[in-house]
Amino acid sequence: MREAVPLHTITLEDAPANTIGPLFRRRLIFTVSYIGLLLLALLLPGISHERRVVFDNCSCVLAPLAAALWMFRDLWASRNAEGGEGSRRARAIRLSCTFLALAAFADVIGEGIWCYYEVIAKRETPFPSLADIAYVLEHPLLLTAILLMPSRPISPAMRLRVFLDSLMIMASILTFSWYFVLGPTVLASHETLLAAALSAEYPIGDLILLGCVLILSVQERRTIPSAAVALLAGGFVSIVIADVVFAYQTLHGTYATGELVDIFWPLAYLLIALAATVLRRPQSSEDELFLRRADGARRAEGPLWRSLFPYALLPVVASLVVYCIRSRGPATLENGVYGGAALLVVLVLFRQIAAILDNARLNRDLQTAYLDLQEAQEAIELKNASLAAANERLESLAMTDGMTGLVNHRVFYERLSEACARAARYGAPFALLLLDVDRFKHYNDTFGHPAGDAVLKDVAHLLEAGARDTDIVARYGGEEFAMLLPLNDLEGARMMAERVRASIEAYAFAHRQITVSIGVAACSADQETPELLVSSADQALYEAKRAGRNRVVLAKQVAESAPLEMDPISERRKAS
Repeated sequence: MREAVPLHTITLEDAPANTIGPLFRRRLIFTVSYIGLLLLALLLPGISHERRVVFDNCSCVLAPLAAALWMFRDLWASRNAEGGEGSRRARAIRLSCTFLALAAFADVIGEGIWCYYEVIAKRETPFPSLADIAYVLEHPLLLTAILLMPSRPISPAMRLRVFLDSLMIMASILTFSWYFVLGPTVLASHETLLAAALSAEYPIGDLILLGCVLILSVQERRTIPSAAVALLAGGFVSIVIADVVFAYQTLHGTYATGELVDIFWPLAYLLIALAATVLRRPQSSEDELFLRRADGARRAEGPLWRSLFPYALLPVVASLVVYCIRSRGPATLENGVYGGAALLVVLVLFRQIAAILDNARLNRDLQTAYLDLQEAQEAIELKNASLAAANERLESLAMTDGMTGLVNHRVFYERLSEACARAARYGAPFALLLLDVDRFKHYNDTFGHPAGDAVLKDVAHLLEAGARDTDIVARYGGEEFAMLLPLNDLEGARMMAERVRASIEAYAFAHRQITVSIGVAACSADQETPELLVSSADQALYEAKRAGRNRVVLAKQVAESAPLEMDPISERRKAS
């Protein structure tokens, strides 16, 4: 039996990326040329059978030898480059490649002994022989190499699923192997116990290789490159195909060295050597990031075909069972088929139970995640509500006076400008009141600033109490207040001002009576701008102060009197 799998070197963390491409291309050209020449030698009719046998045997020796030399060379180079250290992934690949190189070297020994018997000794290779010992050693070496490769962490449920899927596939293949290859080989064997054991080991070893393919199929591509996984799987499958055909033809006495099936052995070794070359690719930053986050990470668990593939062989096994029932074959073979089918049924049952438990766990996780998401959404909504309230408070602070709670000077001026614009466009009348607390500075100096602040708050409350819903009351600055009266003419504004003045005069303040002076202005055609309107109201307020305070003066009255020769604002502040 001929089996070998070489795998290439380890990841060289400091190797330039451009050194991998040319090396892979050279080895790919070598592989294509090698297999092409072997195929021509086996197919060309002009070559004698003796030469074809020599060429076939030598090619089966040289292919694993080349792969083994590649691996040992790259292992040595990687060890020298990393000083025997390197990353955890690099050490894992180095150890794995060591076992793969030993497996390839074991195949070289086995093929060399086989070649010695057929090419030099000119006789049939005995069974069992030292070649069989080398072939048998390959299976545990290959399995160990695959198990030592770096892999991503997977959940226990995923690990159980892969294990049951592997058992299902192996049980299906073992059932077929028992009926067509393994069983007939055991029944027809009249050799020693060692020969019978070796005859049974080869199909079991092929099952081990298929298990390796299954292990590779669940590898994360950023742990082992997908190209390397595909090449490794292709190499193992090639070995299995060659072994199965070889065993079947040997059982029926139809195998002869130099047939096309012999191509699969060297092809397998070279494919796996190419996969090893891909593994030598330096890790990208994305790969490093994934490996740092791999612990505890739960990732997607593969495409759909991986879950369905173990069930694909069930109809075939069922067909074989039906065939055994209808035909009358050896009872030992049929019982083996029935036993394999029963084992497969049990495995399917366990697989379904595991799937149900896994789905239940996923549903619990999904429900927990939904509840967590709902809680997070509620927390976000609560934070949004708090943020909206904070924004409202900020907006209120930006628009209102902190002491009195009235709108501030900026907002009042904006509303006044809007009212002037409406009056100019639609002719909507409005009036403006400017109020100033009489002798407020003296009150502050006598009773203190806290008492003065209390007066301002009380005045603000009285103004709001006397205003309509459409009126705007503002703190204009210091002890000054303003009232904007939409849809009000000068006479209506005067009446409002008198009510406000009287309510303040009648209010019982803490220390003494408080009065206000009020200037009234109404919007007219020659007072279209807020500045002119405010100036008119301010002049009226000054006139109220100058006339003795605690009174209402209309801007119209001021305009009809003699023009003022002094600044009304500065004089009013002196008189306040």
